[in-house]
Amino acid sequence: MKRILLVILGALLLLCACGTQPAAQPSLPNLPTVAPTTQPISAAPQTTVLPSVFPSETQPAQKELRGVWLPYMELNPQGLTTPDAYRAYLAGVFAPLQRLQITDLFVQVRPFGDAIYPSAYFPAAACITGTRGGTLPFDYLQCIIETAKAYGMQVHAWLNPYRLSTTLQAPEVFAVDPVVGQWLAEPGQTDVRFLDNGVYLDPASARVQSLILSGVSELLDHYALAGIHIDDYFYPTTDNAFDDAAFAAYGAAGGTLSKSDWRRENVNTLVRAMYATVKAKNPQMLFSISPVGNIEKDENELFANVRRWGREPGYCDMLLPQIYFGFQNTTLPFSQCLAAWQSLCAGSGVRLVVGLAVYKIGETDDYAGAGVNEWIEDETVLQRQVAAVREAGCAGFCCYSAKFVNFHETLC
Repeated sequence: MKRILLVILGALLLLCACGTQPAAQPSLPNLPTVAPTTQPISAAPQTTVLPSVFPSETQPAQKELRGVWLPYMELNPQGLTTPDAYRAYLAGVFAPLQRLQITDLFVQVRPFGDAIYPSAYFPAAACITGTRGGTLPFDYLQCIIETAKAYGMQVHAWLNPYRLSTTLQAPEVFAVDPVVGQWLAEPGQTDVRFLDNGVYLDPASARVQSLILSGVSELLDHYALAGIHIDDYFYPTTDNAFDDAAFAAYGAAGGTLSKSDWRRENVNTLVRAMYATVKAKNPQMLFSISPVGNIEKDENELFANVRRWGREPGYCDMLLPQIYFGFQNTTLPFSQCLAAWQSLCAGSGVRLVVGLAVYKIGETDDYAGAGVNEWIEDETVLQRQVAAVREAGCAGFCCYSAKFVNFHETLC
């Protein structure tokens, strides 16, 4: 069965003929550099692409994006602290992706308001150093970009703009942050919010938006990226108490929006500014967003105005909804969800790239209702999903995550 799953994955990844002006940034700390590579890493065997089970006439004429997400958990699992050791680790990640002809990597460079690269605004990432605000031994992002290029892939910097933690932490934990630490020292500050489900920056705060935009400019000024990417962490709660005071101040100043519309507009303001910042740096560079696959949840629980982003110019170049549902999902079957997103983006110029749940292969889908065992019993789920994505004329697909793609590939 696992061999069949491998063939399916190889098939769906087969290559097809398919504002704000950035401000000047302070100088960054000096770290050991990673020498550029001009040849593919020797550990990457030159093999043929896995055979396709799709007839050639079904392949789209235009090149499709075939992406994978590379989350923070997969960036440095062994605590590697030298560029050479890290290149060797990346070779093991990227070589199977190269064989499957992956085109784009969405790399989580700022998972919790911290950074895998030297930053004037954010502390060193705990996933690299072991503790927030530790010392980076070298520039991990630069190493990833250079190694990915050697393997024929380009990198999008994946940010989590508002999220600082998904568990409640003491304020002292964030005292090491260059900017957030200063805010926390101010009596009565409201830019950083401590909730039962984590610690988050307030989307209504102008200071928060300025910090996030400065971080985007910093990345664009120092790295050869294909784009900037954000995912589905927007408002952390629907609780009215979260921002009653800020909403009251908005109303007192003459604002007329409902609280839900006001929250959506707060996020809209940041998204527009991020898009403008990217385009001011390079009009060809991409700004993309990966919302959850449930459009109603995006709009009414996360206050992510995906309908506007997919239909109006000035918000994003690509939407990558996480359509992590099987065909038998009782609430949101894949075909229905795909059709809704296709309709949302139709005719707008926003590219639709579908997020696919490779991690569900061979696993129970606990929230799928009647489809709980679909990914175990049906070996063709992923194959049929890619076929549906292509038939719908989407710009491509993106798989979560690199680890799961490589796990199934290496079963060959």
